[in-house]
Amino acid sequence: MMPGSIYSWSKLAGENDVADGDIDWREGQFPDTVNDSARQMMGRNAEWRDDITGTLTAAGTANAIMLMANSAFTSLANGRMLTFRTSANNTAAVTLNVNGLGSKAVRAMGAATDVDLAANDLKARCVYTVVYSATANGGAGAWILFAPFSKVLDGNQIDAFPAGTRLLFQQSTAPTGWTKDTSHDNKALRLVNGTVTTGGSVTFTAVFSSATPTTSVIQSGTVGGTALTVAQMPSHTHGPGNLRGATNATGTHAHNVAGSTDVQGSHSHNMAQGSPLVWMQSGSNLFVQGGGNGNTGTSGVAPAGAHNHNINGWTDSQGNHTHQAYMNAGTTDAQGENQPHTHTFSGEAHSHTTDLAVQYVDVIICEKAA
Repeated sequence: MMPGSIYSWSKLAGENDVADGDIDWREGQFPDTVNDSARQMMGRNAEWRDDITGTLTAAGTANAIMLMANSAFTSLANGRMLTFRTSANNTAAVTLNVNGLGSKAVRAMGAATDVDLAANDLKARCVYTVVYSATANGGAGAWILFAPFSKVLDGNQIDAFPAGTRLLFQQSTAPTGWTKDTSHDNKALRLVNGTVTTGGSVTFTAVFSSATPTTSVIQSGTVGGTALTVAQMPSHTHGPGNLRGATNATGTHAHNVAGSTDVQGSHSHNMAQGSPLVWMQSGSNLFVQGGGNGNTGTSGVAPAGAHNHNINGWTDSQGNHTHQAYMNAGTTDAQGENQPHTHTFSGEAHSHTTDLAVQYVDVIICEKAA
């Protein structure tokens, strides 16, 4: 009987009588072989379990890996599966030799076919699964790698973080595979929606340094007095209002009148020859004078209080007296030109301070290595 492994088992029950050299399921087998065969089948399942669950550790080198499987298969065929843990990053194409059956290329699936691994497709201390394909690598056979760390396909880098990616990290050192950027220090972060750049000249902690705050400030001051000139006044006019008063006393003079004079108090006028008949008063005597000269006429009682005289011509010159004047129409000329003017203000000097010692968390910028 041939050495056994799970890979020597058949899917047809009738072919499994002696398919595995360590298991006997033949018709008419001896009773004492039943429990041995059952226990061996459990062992075969455990071998395959450990081959595919990451308990295998790669030997050899990063680019030429060697593995000894728990399943003692003696040939390479489609479907052989292994899961193993690497010990170093690969630097070029990788080969895998399992159970001493010969080195075969480890390949990854590209856009159209399988391709060799690139540097760093395998990372140290990571777990990878490979399945053998007899038709891979142009028919030469190869181990096809599931989910390589990164892969360049048709010129595009397939990676969770392609080389050159820059991120913020809240730690003092860069993680494995990343390089810390030391060109920036003690700076704030600014969000932009355009091209990224740097700027400013004062460090973060210098701007947000601690200061004692002032809780209140009382401000006072005065506005200097300003005398307005006519040019600074708004344009305006003055009406006459209701003005009333007497003119100044005036010496001997004459009035040229036609019709009735204003109502006056008790007094007399000497009329020229040819004047019409008027009443004349002298002291307590009243005279009527006709069209001749002199003060002859009939005496009578003097008019009491204010009265009118109908005259046509020049009255005789009279002595010093006054006239009442009234003015209730018209306006003065416009004054003022609406010109601007200023007021000065003087206040007390004061200052304001505040505490800008903002809390912060330091981060570093790292770039993904190739």
